[in-house]
Amino acid sequence: MNLTKQQIDNLSNRELDRILAENMGWKYIEKALWYDGTCICWTEQEDGIWKFERDLARIWSPTSEIHDAWEFMKWVQVIDKYWNPSIFWDDDDGDENPMWVARFSYYGESEKNFRFNEVYNENECLAISRAGVYCLFLEGTNFYPSPDQGYE
Repeated sequence: MNLTKQQIDNLSNRELDRILAENMGWKYIEKALWYDGTCICWTEQEDGIWKFERDLARIWSPTSEIHDAWEFMKWVQVIDKYWNPSIFWDDDDGDENPMWVARFSYYGESEKNFRFNEVYNENECLAISRAGVYCLFLEGTNFYPSPDQGYE
């Protein structure tokens, strides 16, 4: 599936969270009560995306929680050593529009493989999440993990 940049820009935070959870390699469970403690699982409930691990169940929201956004960035590096996600503050040389910049660069085995996506946002979590979804779905920049490469 490919999405356009405009379609991705119009996704809500909840939709971004869901897309990222779907791609983390975790097992999807329909209901929280079905979690058996044997793997990392996720589900969507009224109050958000829930992640289940041994002895821990919590809302997982990379669009609003920096530790979840970092977890996604770490996963990107696990699925392919050539991906280099980064985040930095661009103060716009002191002008009126400073923002966080999330950049996902792919170096590949040769120069012709280089590509990147970057997102500017006042919120670092949203910058990371949206840049990640760009890489998942924009044509020519995709990183599609195989099912056996889930991050756990």
